[in-house]
Amino acid sequence: MDKVGGANNLTVALHNSIMETGLFSEGKVSSFTKYKNLAPSYKSQLDESSYVKFRVLDFIRNAEGVVFLSHHRKMTTYLLGIARLLKKEIKIVHIAHSALSSLKYVTLFPKHNIAVSKSVRDSLKNYFNVKDAIVIYNGVLPQEVNLNKVFDKEQIRVTLPASLNNGKQQVALTQFLRSKLTEQITIQFAGDGPDREKLEKAVSDDKQFRVLGHVDNMQKVYKSSDYVMLFSKIEGLPLSLIEAQSYGVPIICNDVGGNLEILKPNENGFFVDSMSELLECLNNLPNIEVSKYKEMRKQSLENYLQNFQYDKMVDSYVGVLHEVMQSVR
Repeated sequence: MDKVGGANNLTVALHNSIMETGLFSEGKVSSFTKYKNLAPSYKSQLDESSYVKFRVLDFIRNAEGVVFLSHHRKMTTYLLGIARLLKKEIKIVHIAHSALSSLKYVTLFPKHNIAVSKSVRDSLKNYFNVKDAIVIYNGVLPQEVNLNKVFDKEQIRVTLPASLNNGKQQVALTQFLRSKLTEQITIQFAGDGPDREKLEKAVSDDKQFRVLGHVDNMQKVYKSSDYVMLFSKIEGLPLSLIEAQSYGVPIICNDVGGNLEILKPNENGFFVDSMSELLECLNNLPNIEVSKYKEMRKQSLENYLQNFQYDKMVDSYVGVLHEVMQSVR
């Protein structure tokens, strides 16, 4: 947790919300990172007493009466494997964030599994033969929304908020789109990661692309964005698209992971299946009627309210944990 990411953000937010319910007398967030090396945004949400550096043997020795929420399949497999060797029973709820298709025969799953999207659930069942997995959509807190945001067709800002890496394809997108975008379009990349230097080089001297780096206050970015875009190789259920909709921002994305469980094509945004289609979509944005754009903003917000509210997500997790706790006693 030395770096900021969607699964880590969910881990910290869920911990704080679940502890507020009083369901557990004690709870801690744990990872292999020392507290002093946590990303500043996590230290601002967790005091040192709420965090412990993970040590597998310490956990298993003290596993009685403990429910462990694991957000990574390698960690889940490791814990279950060690517990079996030591003939210890541990209670784990595994949270699957991505649809995976590797290491089938060396991956272990517990009785209780949560998938963040239907597509992730289907991969657990169809590839890993996991019989029981429930879907709990990621949720975000409601925001102040201006559905009447002025839509200036001459200055359209598209934001791609994600870690800068090969899987999110920022460098490849820039190389493909550069010199082909209509002049009204500006694309900005919010996030940091291993591809930052490559991306900055790829967009150098091109005013239609901006690299913002890590942004602490994404609220301002979403409010100023006309569209939010993702074109990833792999996803689970991207929080960035849900966050965009909580601000009433229309989205543009491809069909990976649970993207099409968030996007309703031509209602709250646009579906693109290739970089060529993405280019065509972006260059057509100035032709969208203002009335159509306002309706997409309205549909984005309504979709968020119906499916991705934070309190609904927390209630669902609490229900699963309550069931697991009953089996512990």
